[in-house]
Amino acid sequence: MATQQRASGRPDRLLKKDVSETDGRGGLLRYVWLDDGKMVNSLLVAQGYARAAILPPDTLYGDQILKLEQEARRKRLGLWALVPEEASKTEPGS
Repeated sequence: MATQQRASGRPDRLLKKDVSETDGRGGLLRYVWLDDGKMVNSLLVAQGYARAAILPPDTLYGDQILKLEQEARRKRLGLWALVPEEASKTEPGS
């Protein structure tokens, strides 16, 4: 996967923790940053390739990511192009 390859070279500079190490299922919780200062998490949500998943207490970028999901839904980008319009109006992050 491109994300893993990109991050595996320098995880101390590119992977950032919020509060928790893992989610309730043991998945690693990290924000992934590219060398150009862009956050991969935000890019994927903004393009409609991922959904916002805000898991308290890890909410550092929650508002930003939720807004990006709202915009992707409105523009019917990525996965939102496949969802019936009424269903895409549900609360972002849900």
